[in-house]
Amino acid sequence: MKRFAVFPGSLLLSLLLSACNLVSDYGSNSASDVKGYATYTNNTLGISLLAPENWHREMTIGGTYNMNPVPRNDYDGITASSSTISDLFEGRLPSDVPLDVFHAQAMKSWYDATSIGPEYEVTSTRTTLSDYPAWEVTYSYTPEGSERRTVREIFTLHKGKAYFLRWYAKASEKDRYRQEFEVIRKSYRIID
Repeated sequence: MKRFAVFPGSLLLSLLLSACNLVSDYGSNSASDVKGYATYTNNTLGISLLAPENWHREMTIGGTYNMNPVPRNDYDGITASSSTISDLFEGRLPSDVPLDVFHAQAMKSWYDATSIGPEYEVTSTRTTLSDYPAWEVTYSYTPEGSERRTVREIFTLHKGKAYFLRWYAKASEKDRYRQEFEVIRKSYRIID
């Protein structure tokens, strides 16, 4: 029987490299004054929000907080994330970029037929998130072999970071979790 030797040095290097993208702050949940919701706080993301207690909630290795109704499906959910501006758009924007310039770049880079797919519709309007000026982008598209989907994304900028709140659903049922999204949106706070 042949045996393969594992070199401890290469194993250690592999483990170190794979850990580069791991999230170390999974956040914390605490009781809230709103029935059916827990307060989720994550200092690395720099956010605090109310999350439905009876939904599946998890922090991904990539740094996105996912909230999905139970039973889980691939169509309905709400996500919260943040990123330094320098990590977005291949570093083409400065960390102090104005929100409207960021929005224009996002519309060119993220919300076009190449990024979303054929038969897409997109609108954007000014709004607020955590009392900061923000943009809300809503788009619908039809993935190949699947039902039409709708995504509502709100983003704002603060101290060199972009903050995102996304709601996605089947287009035919896009209002099904509107109440939960509005509770989350109104409770969303950027923490320094």
